[in-house]
Amino acid sequence: MFRFRETVKRINPYKPGKPISELKRELDIEGEIIKLASNENPLGPSPRAMRAVRLHVGEINLYPDNACYHLTRALAEHHGVDPEMLVLDRGSTGVIELIAKLLVDPGDEMIYSAQSFLMYPIMAYTYAAEERVIPLTADYKIDLEGILAAISEKTKLIYLPNPNNPTGTYHGKAALEGFIDRVPDHVVLVLDEAYITYAGELAPDFVSGLEKLKAGRRNLFILRTFSKDYALAGLRVGYGIGDPELVAGLHRVRNPFNVTSLGQLAALASLEDTDHIARSVESNRAGMAQLEKGLRGLGFEPVPSATNFILFPAGSDERAAELSGALLKRGVIVRPMTAFGLGDHIRVTVGLEWQNDAFLEHLAAVMGE
Repeated sequence: MFRFRETVKRINPYKPGKPISELKRELDIEGEIIKLASNENPLGPSPRAMRAVRLHVGEINLYPDNACYHLTRALAEHHGVDPEMLVLDRGSTGVIELIAKLLVDPGDEMIYSAQSFLMYPIMAYTYAAEERVIPLTADYKIDLEGILAAISEKTKLIYLPNPNNPTGTYHGKAALEGFIDRVPDHVVLVLDEAYITYAGELAPDFVSGLEKLKAGRRNLFILRTFSKDYALAGLRVGYGIGDPELVAGLHRVRNPFNVTSLGQLAALASLEDTDHIARSVESNRAGMAQLEKGLRGLGFEPVPSATNFILFPAGSDERAAELSGALLKRGVIVRPMTAFGLGDHIRVTVGLEWQNDAFLEHLAAVMGE
């Protein structure tokens, strides 16, 4: 009856980690649910952010500031860039779509890595791009040389997450900056840095691409989000940093009032709360070590991660499904990796110490069943 565009028919809708409320409905679980599936900050949002939301919740009858004036200027000062280099949207996924919406005509080429963020292929199909999907290397890293080899005159856009989701792997300063310098000027490189704060703690040679942008790489566009370290996933605030001409184009195609008033206020308050970020980073560092040790003790070999999650091979697709399903029945939500093309793997978010302990205890129990 309805004549959908052919490329849209290829889209597998994005399936996030199972919500706690959904698991309770499905299995009628009354006890504590431990959600370690969506890379959320287990400490919760900054007290300053919560205070800002409470103070202004009575104003939600009013449209938000369409220009995100105060948050834009605070971010510009925070990163040492001009306000004209910033665009905000509903999480970094919103900015991921904005850049495709602006640049990609049907038939243009878009390059991204296999086993990477699921929004990238959705963008390719939504905007009828020709996708060039580059396999990971044997050590779970994005193949930078493979991406460079795939570039043609038709290439408009490259999505490169650093660190990568779902593998947690990254490229350090020398590899990343060398890659950036070799991307031709006619290609926009979208460098997705959603996990940058955690990477800065866990990976000594990690760097942001921001300095290369400041140094004049006009085809480089940086993605950031308030969903991870700032713990505002439910308010959907993300942003991009890029050349003013590119950002002006993005403002042409973004929807009006695309960042809620409470989201803007909470993000602004969170940006000022450096103590909360420090606690989040330290909690993640300790939790990462706890999970790595525990998984190895159970016979798994986790992939080294510079994020707030760990990917580990379970042995086979069937075994990964069995373990994930058994954990669900015990009220522990982890992320099966079938949608990412890694069906024999499981991804687990770093939680609080007691949550990590509970996950490891339940995992040991289901392995023995």
